[in-house]
Amino acid sequence: MLQFGFQDDGFWTEASLRYHFVQLSTMLYIADMAYNCGYKMNLYEHKIDGISLSDLYTSIIAVSFPGTMLPPVGDGYGRIDYIKNLWVYELLYTRTGKPEFAFLINQKTERSDNALWRGLGEIPQTAAPAEYSRLWLEHGYAILRTQEGPEYWQGDGNTLFASFSNNTGHAQADGLSIMFFGKNRLWLRDTECRNSGRKTFGSDVSQNLNWTTLAHNTVMIDNGNQVRNPRPLRVFDFTITPNVKQVCIGDMSGHLYEGVQQLRTCIATDNYVLDVFEVKADRPRDLAWITHIDADCDDTFSDDWKRSEWKSETGKVFLGERYASQETRQEFWETFVSDDKHFRIDAITTEPASYVKTQFPLKEGNSKAQMQMRMIETKTDSIVYVVLYRTGEQPIDEPVNLSIQEESATHDWNVALKFNDRHESHRITSIGNNIRKGY
Repeated sequence: MLQFGFQDDGFWTEASLRYHFVQLSTMLYIADMAYNCGYKMNLYEHKIDGISLSDLYTSIIAVSFPGTMLPPVGDGYGRIDYIKNLWVYELLYTRTGKPEFAFLINQKTERSDNALWRGLGEIPQTAAPAEYSRLWLEHGYAILRTQEGPEYWQGDGNTLFASFSNNTGHAQADGLSIMFFGKNRLWLRDTECRNSGRKTFGSDVSQNLNWTTLAHNTVMIDNGNQVRNPRPLRVFDFTITPNVKQVCIGDMSGHLYEGVQQLRTCIATDNYVLDVFEVKADRPRDLAWITHIDADCDDTFSDDWKRSEWKSETGKVFLGERYASQETRQEFWETFVSDDKHFRIDAITTEPASYVKTQFPLKEGNSKAQMQMRMIETKTDSIVYVVLYRTGEQPIDEPVNLSIQEESATHDWNVALKFNDRHESHRITSIGNNIRKGY
């Protein structure tokens, strides 16, 4: 299993991070039985192809958000998992003494009951693991961190998680989806509705809502779902400098939607995250840029909304009432608030579009448990969505001036932004550029 079941530096091959621990649990029980029986080989530390069982429990730390929150990617059944809450780390520290395990135990306000049976009396304070921006090519994940090193765990920086995975097993229609964590809060996340019955995997709400593209922060074409587990998507850029972290992922071959090319570039800085999503189709198609915000709406660009009907069966059955802006336009903004922290979205599009407000259910049968969901919709064969995310301790009222221009020589995009006396620009790889590089 160590040799063939894991990718990169130790991720289980299924598409859901929570199933990493499901797979490891059986291996852990075998290792501990062998340890208790005095087996001569330490199965916790025995390495196959340079990796051991205990390494698999440390590798997953590198993909977590501050607070040790696992990105809710793939089947999670509406739950948010924190690595620090797993009892196994009491046992793992007892058996191995690895400082990473002590760090996780010390993140909790109270130790679990398992500390009585499997833990040690005293857990020393250890240095926090140093985490940096990372790319996991085999698994199909990228994470950008503006606050790096041991200070990452303070949660003051901007962290962006992007998925370009094609792994099977507990996968969803989430190609090119992103999540955004800032100011110790997960603002944008792939969203699931928790079903009301005992059945989780394969339940109606899982199959017909959670697995759909509408539940993810990506682009939906013609009101239908992406191909799940497509052929591998590509990384076209991963550039990390002290002040700017950048990743470009895409589907240039129409694996997610036949006849549609997509390219998404995300840039993380201390002051903002820039998200540029370009779509080019073989004919005019219904396009919808989608995001889910875990906060309450505070203010928005318009007071003039009209109720509109869902075109997809998923929307009709599961989602809340939808309201679209009365007129199509190319500039949008909205502010949100949660726990006295603030979040703002500014967006422009290269084609006129409608801004749609609705809610995504978080628990089946509970109309009060909802998350804000936004869509930017239009019908065209080519569009670029340029979106800026900002977080703060105070309300973010300062508008941002966004613009996008095509560079004549390379056909790449130049995105310029102005706010708070800041004037910055970024070069963005375009579909029009003849892309020959990539990972």
